[in-house]
Amino acid sequence: ITVGTGLGYTIVDTKRTQWDIAGGPAYQATRFVSVEQGENLEEDTFAAVIGTFYEVEVTKKIDFSFNYNTTWGNKESGGYTHHMVATFENELTGSFDLDISLVWDHISNPTAGDDGVVPLNDDYRLTLGISYEY
Repeated sequence: ITVGTGLGYTIVDTKRTQWDIAGGPAYQATRFVSVEQGENLEEDTFAAVIGTFYEVEVTKKIDFSFNYNTTWGNKESGGYTHHMVATFENELTGSFDLDISLVWDHISNPTAGDDGVVPLNDDYRLTLGISYEY
């Protein structure tokens, strides 16, 4: 859980494009599912958060959005992390939309589980979503 406050600035705000940046201090509480024996199941830290959001209307039926955040905390809570979501929103018909997203999560200092295995630093997901609006 990360709770923070910050300041932001809108770089671009037109009919087709929006681009915002923001950043500020935060407090981060990390609760692990499992850790090696003798390690803490909970870590709390003050952190710094910086992020950006960008959205553009590529065509009348296709929008692209990019959301990126990075958080810098202490080593015990994972160090610095990145979270990025890039999405193409496609209007198939007046009521149906198809969204395709790539999600990337990175943690600089993953914590080993109770089995001693350290997770990989990077996690990637490709998601497809179909929505109906009425």
